[in-house]
Amino acid sequence: MRLSLKCAAASLVAVMSTFTMHPEVTIDYRGEIIENLGTGDFAPYYMASNVYGTVTQPYSTLLRASLSHSMSRDSRFSYGFGADVIGGYSSKTNYDAFIDGKWVTRGQGPAPIWLQQLYAEVKFRGLFMTAGMKETGSAMLDDNLSSGDITWSANSRPMPGIKIGFIDFQNIPLTNGWLQIDAVLFYGKPHDNNWLRDHFNHYNSFITSGRWNNYKRLYLRTNPSQPFSATFGMQAAAQFAGTCVTYRNGEIMSEVKAPLKLRDFYQMIIPHHGEYFYRGNHLGSWDIALRYRLCNGNEVRAYLQSPWEDGSGIGKMNGFDGLWGLEFRASKPGFITGAVFEYLDFTNQSGPLHWSTGDHPGTTITNEATGSDSYYNNYFYNGYACYGMSQGT
Repeated sequence: MRLSLKCAAASLVAVMSTFTMHPEVTIDYRGEIIENLGTGDFAPYYMASNVYGTVTQPYSTLLRASLSHSMSRDSRFSYGFGADVIGGYSSKTNYDAFIDGKWVTRGQGPAPIWLQQLYAEVKFRGLFMTAGMKETGSAMLDDNLSSGDITWSANSRPMPGIKIGFIDFQNIPLTNGWLQIDAVLFYGKPHDNNWLRDHFNHYNSFITSGRWNNYKRLYLRTNPSQPFSATFGMQAAAQFAGTCVTYRNGEIMSEVKAPLKLRDFYQMIIPHHGEYFYRGNHLGSWDIALRYRLCNGNEVRAYLQSPWEDGSGIGKMNGFDGLWGLEFRASKPGFITGAVFEYLDFTNQSGPLHWSTGDHPGTTITNEATGSDSYYNNYFYNGYACYGMSQGT
């Protein structure tokens, strides 16, 4: 159980203020000092999780400065922008690597200074577009209370890209407000190639650089002004393009480049078959939330995010796997404004066996067994992550 009080660091001092450049343009600026201290190789889980990859090391002293202008949701046309810089000292974590024919140990940690956010966005009526790097968390869960959204969480650093979609849930015509829709489409290119090379052992397994990411979601929601409301839909993400280099005993065994063509951007929206498999690495979740508003205005909500890595998960052949949650939200400020109880299960994976004829050309065994989903992992891509932090939970 997790209450609304979250300790993200040993000490934190923040200064927030605003100033007006123009009668209609208000700039928010913020200064922050983040100090965390721990033992072990990395920062404790609940310090590092859902803070956009800003705290990863067991010890760090960071200074953060940002400015932003937020879009107005009340105006027909509006725009926003922001910039966010973080710098300071962080301890290092040792990694072994096979370099120039010998094993070496190298301390790795965040850069002394990095650009966390830089973006511009525009809104017209119910549509928006954002370009650049912007921190955006879960569309369904409370990032301050939840262990994290399975598909699109607040866990990793934002990546450069373009996102378009509805600014919020929009009424579907001819439903008289009883049914609403929310949809988003994102294309981004992770900028962690150097991070991957610095943390890879260069001895065995593989490393893939130059990849692209795609994310999309579609939610339907019943009228939220009613005491009972339901939300249902799917999130889907994909990794595509890039170059995969495979090592064995310190030697490069193969180098495979997944070509990037204009049609690939379309095929990430509607997956298409390649020679043996679907192009790219596709994963996501079925999401459902049931919310009830009590007479005093407090709300209780039950939700489920069910992961899928392929067709078996989409067909819910992975049993109890998923993030099951029960949330309480108070209507007025008080000692407890919110609380969440969650149960997370990834133990089924659609069964222990996976056999596909495409994996074994020439085989006489034509039957297939769909299992061993291995969520977030793939034979071509180094996990569903950015700068070492999962983009999911």
